Formats: sequence, structure tokens, C-alpha cells
Amino acid sequence: MIHDTIIPDIGNTDGLLDLWTKTFLLQGTASGDKLMNYYMTLEQYFSVLLFYQFKGANLVVEALNYQSSSGELPSLQDGSTPASSYVTGTFQPMIQEETDRFLQCVLNLIFSNCGLYWESNFLPDNAQDILARATFFIAQTLGQDQFGLRTGAIGTANLVNDVFVMGSGHYGVVADGSASVTLSDRPYDSWGTMLAPNLGALTSGNIYALKYFNLCPYWENPGTYEVWWGSDSGNSFNVGSAQVKKYTANYVQDDVNGTIPYGYFLAQFRVGGREAMMNSSAFRRDQYAVNSNGSVNSSYSDSLDASGNLSLKVSASNGYNDASSNISQKLEWAHDFTFNGSQATTAYLNIAGSATGSAYWFGDNGAGDECSISVNIGLWDATHNNGVKSDSYGTSASNAETKTLNVTLNDQISFTLQPGVSYYVYANVTGSGTANYGENTYRNGYSYTVSLGLTHLSLTFVDSEF
Repeated sequence: MIHDTIIPDIGNTDGLLDLWTKTFLLQGTASGDKLMNYYMTLEQYFSVLLFYQFKGANLVVEALNYQSSSGELPSLQDGSTPASSYVTGTFQPMIQEETDRFLQCVLNLIFSNCGLYWESNFLPDNAQDILARATFFIAQTLGQDQFGLRTGAIGTANLVNDVFVMGSGHYGVVADGSASVTLSDRPYDSWGTMLAPNLGALTSGNIYALKYFNLCPYWENPGTYEVWWGSDSGNSFNVGSAQVKKYTANYVQDDVNGTIPYGYFLAQFRVGGREAMMNSSAFRRDQYAVNSNGSVNSSYSDSLDASGNLSLKVSASNGYNDASSNISQKLEWAHDFTFNGSQATTAYLNIAGSATGSAYWFGDNGAGDECSISVNIGLWDATHNNGVKSDSYGTSASNAETKTLNVTLNDQISFTLQPGVSYYVYANVTGSGTANYGENTYRNGYSYTVSLGLTHLSLTFVDSEF
């Protein structure tokens, strides 16, 4: 039977759809139209298999509906006919099982092309378009007449589990179903659940999940709807807008000739770098240290705004040109965590933002005179008290000149996380200046300012060969 070739009952043998997906579609990363084209080959292949199954089922139904010379149709004890019993008891469950497997392959295709380095690139751009078409196709295959607005919550399993209900307006629907895919070669970073985050423990997982919701019949009219998700505790959160449009039976959007109202909205759930690393409940000032002698003017400022943008700044200058003075400043924010993975893992610190500043020194260039600034972002091993790796920029001034710092940060540094080891991710700015006054000195001095603005700071880990 075709069904048995799609879903073999022999151990872990892959079926036709699985083989098609793994052998032909998962050969490297696909993006843009290429991923949609990959999906279309899977849908068309499944369509051919379904065509022959429906054709065979039609022959079976015709045979079971054969009328004897008496003209009476055979019936069963429950009043049903052999034909209707075959359709509802054998054929429909068989097709349902196959569409479930088809959806698994679609998810495998999507998740195998997701990106974990940057939160905004977690899912491929056309993941929603693919799932919208696949859901429409499955509804047709199963003979369902409920289209309207459908939604999905997709992402890493530890977060999707929090999504209890999705809806629009005052109405919500508890998940109609769910599907998950395990990708052993693509673990993700997990900082706990969204509702009760444990941002101090970083663990790994490899299960990606989709919960799907059928919001019919309340949202069958074409239009724009605000979509929200809620937890079982009753909290709800808006995730965006969905559109219901008119479609023809062959999934062509047509407001004039379309007879099927349909819309699909995909909400993605993954704790990304901004929520984890730049969350104000865990990423906070670790230290402000200043050491100075003599007359010095100094200041500092730091903030983490609601959008997750971090700003750090220190500045200083000598108070008198004819007097010795010195200062060193360090302003640092940090995020502590312990890696609870089962084995050493290659991890990546993703950094985006800018670093600016200037350092000015003037005088007779006496011994020990200097003015310097720096910014540093990196990982520290708190268990063994040593630095792991950092991204650093800085400059120093001498000979009565100004040195400037103007760097756009779009960096990624890699390192190895060890099980059971405590770490902290840090970001700091430093500045220092020294002026030594002597008998032959007319004027010595320094002036500096340095700022760090981070718009993204995330720690992710995936398989080292990915």
C-alpha cells in the first residue's frame, strides 16, 4: 500500500516523504524562493501519492456499494454501510496519519533552515508562507470546510510549551494540535521559559515545536485581526496582525472570485539574545571603579532602555594644568550564568552596536604621562577566574594630539563552554589619564571620553561543525 511506503511499520525505517525531505531537500541551507521551491516539490510529490490513494479508495467504495439484483445495499449492525464504514474507519484515519507525517517533513524543512546566531533570523523569511500553504493543503486533503483564520506558535520547545491559547479580539482557542521535530545536530540556547525565566542557567535542547490553532468560525470574514497568545495563568500578549483574504480552491488569492476565506499567522518563540543577555533583571551594572589622585573632573553614566539598548560612558580631565594628577575608570555590566549542558559546546557571542570616544594628552611628555580609552565585550570564566575571549577596541594619545575611537560593532566571537562552569558575559568601558608636573613643565594635562552603545548582545551555541 502507498500508506505503508509513506509510514512504514518496520522499526525506524524512513518513508517516502521522509526520504524525499532528507535526501533531496536538506542538502545545505536554503533561503528565499529556493526554500519555497523545495516545499513545492514536497507538496507535489505528496499530491501524486494522494491521487493514487483516492483513486484506489474510490474503487473500493464503488465495490462496497455494489447493489445486488434485489437492489438493496448491504448494511452493518450500526446501520452504516460497508462503504461508509471503510471511509470513516479506515481511509480517513489513514490519510490523517499521512498529513501528519507531511507536516512533520514541512517542519523539518523549515527548522533545518533556521538560524540561531541572531534572534531576528531565527526562522526563514518565508516560513509563514510555507506553513500557510501547507495548512490550506492539509485542510483540503482531509475534507475540512473550516478555513477562516488559523495561527501557529512555532519555535524552541521550551518556549512554545508556554503558549496555551491563541486568539483575536475577546475569543481564544486552546491548541488544536502540535508537532515537534528533533534536530540532534542543531541544539539551541535555552534560558528557561518566557513566563518564569531562569536567566542564571543556560541549558541546551534540540526539540523544535509547532502548536496550531484553528480560530474558526469567529474569523471567517476578510479583514485584519490582531492576534494574541496567552498562558494557562490567564496572561495574554499581542504578537501581531493577521489578514483573512478570499482564496480559490487552488490556493490563489482572489477577492472577486475566491470562495474560501482564509488567513494564517505564525508567531515565533525563541529566547533570543536581547531577551536573555540584555534583560534588565539579569544584565546589570557589575561595577563602577574609579581611582584618582590630585585634582580631576570625572563622570559616568549607564542605562538599559525598554528596547534593550545598553549605553555606557565614562569621561575625565585633569583639574589644573600645573599640578600632577591621575585617574583610572572602569564601568562594567555583566550577565551571570552556569552552563548546564552535558558536554563541551562551541558557543558564539554576537555583538552589535557602536563605540566612540576621544583621548587628548598635552604637556612635556614626561615619564608616565598618558591618556587612553577602551571598550571590551567578552566572556569570563568565574569558576577558574580567567578570561575566555573578548572583543576589544581602544586608543591612546601622546605628543599633544587627539586620538579618536569610532567603531561600528557587528562582531561574533567563538569559544567553548564547559559543563558545570560558571561564566559571565561582560561589557565595559575604561579610561585613564596621568599628568606629572615638574620644574620645567609649563602645563601638563589630559582629557578623555568613551561611550559604548550595544543594540544586540546574544550568546548562542550550535553544533561546532554547523
